[in-house]
Amino acid sequence: MVVGGQQFAEFFDDFANVYIQLDKARTECDENKRKLMSFWLKVATDCDKNVRLITDCPQMHTPMFDFFASLNAKEKVVAFNEESLSDFYNLMHLCCLSDPNFLEKWAFHQNLDWAVKNAYLLSPAYPRTSDSIFPTLKLISDFSADYRQRNLPLVLKAAKLPQNSRNIIRYLDVLVKSQDDAISFIEKKGLEQISKYLQAKFSTGGAGGKDGEEAPKDELEATLRLLLKATDFMVSERSEKFERAIEKVMKGWEGKTVVLNALLSILELYGWSEDKLVLECYKMIKRLCGYVRACATPLCACVVSLTAC
Repeated sequence: MVVGGQQFAEFFDDFANVYIQLDKARTECDENKRKLMSFWLKVATDCDKNVRLITDCPQMHTPMFDFFASLNAKEKVVAFNEESLSDFYNLMHLCCLSDPNFLEKWAFHQNLDWAVKNAYLLSPAYPRTSDSIFPTLKLISDFSADYRQRNLPLVLKAAKLPQNSRNIIRYLDVLVKSQDDAISFIEKKGLEQISKYLQAKFSTGGAGGKDGEEAPKDELEATLRLLLKATDFMVSERSEKFERAIEKVMKGWEGKTVVLNALLSILELYGWSEDKLVLECYKMIKRLCGYVRACATPLCACVVSLTAC
């Protein structure tokens, strides 16, 4: 049974105090704390009154931000964390949706940075936890250019493509929103990392990955969106600054032919249809062919003529 806003409010102070004391004990795999967090998420879901008990109480912010977790590599600890951490980050996301001030404080807190680095970027061992963190990362990226400019280099420096592509691609996709983001992405060798990722996925020249593992369609769509956003300035209003940037990018991007081959493999997989992924493939191939004369193969010419229609 879900506890109503008024019911939970009546014993919230006692509940929160018990939780805070358990968290301060810093016990690895604390089942009592996990069960409290599971209950807390349930009573907060679809009940903003219960969420506001946290966000409207500044004294609760620091205990929430300082949530303790141990990322011990033992199988037992990983399994425990996948359940407890996902509940925690889902609750924090509800708080961020409810209160922009809470979101702004959480966005630049060291413990969110720790979670992004250790549970999201560096290891694919926490898919459920990553899924609970990502909506908040998207929310922060949507409102804060400072966050995007700070975190974009950190993601690229981690260099976890293609090993952790599921998390990295979607994070890069939301971090590249503006022209400044795109230029930062390019300057930090983002295009080269995408090239290597696509090469790993399509190294056999067919639809499957290097080991026969097909890239998920949503991951490919995010990759195409990222490539298009990162190179949008190539087809924007011309200026001397952008002309120099385009020349620099195309001369330095050694993997552009790899990308073109991968795009053609995607078309081979999904066919010549009106599918969103396929249409974005057309756009990117046309863009590449427009700036890479060496790629003017008969198939490229065919694709360019189709996208010009």
